[in-house]
Amino acid sequence: MIDPINRVFTNVKTYVQTQYPGTTVKNSRTATPSEVPALCVIQIDMPEVGIGLDEGSFEDDVAITSTVEIQSYSNKSITEAKNIIVAACKAMRAMTYERIYGPGDLPDQSSPNVYRMVARFRRVIHSLDDVPRFTTT
Repeated sequence: MIDPINRVFTNVKTYVQTQYPGTTVKNSRTATPSEVPALCVIQIDMPEVGIGLDEGSFEDDVAITSTVEIQSYSNKSITEAKNIIVAACKAMRAMTYERIYGPGDLPDQSSPNVYRMVARFRRVIHSLDDVPRFTTT
């Protein structure tokens, strides 16, 4: 099974924390993280685009469409939340993900002092493909 989220998460975390060292990066969705500024990287879907037919194997994906949602949070300003998500967008673009939504503001009525932004990304990944690993310099 093709499952790129660990590499995507690590790459986004590495890139964003290089730009904004105090940012907490998590791989789970939360209404409001306990530590802000924060970034949540969640794989929301990965339907198969094709299945393997050689050698009688129907269990292996040939390709999937990886859809990832990223949310940024700040308790300082919407500008900080936007700057953090823009850094995440750059990391996703470097992995050849296409942004399909956002970044957009998500007002939170339950936590009016927390600013939140969201963006979604999509990329087809096939079994011979690999999401490149970022290196820090």
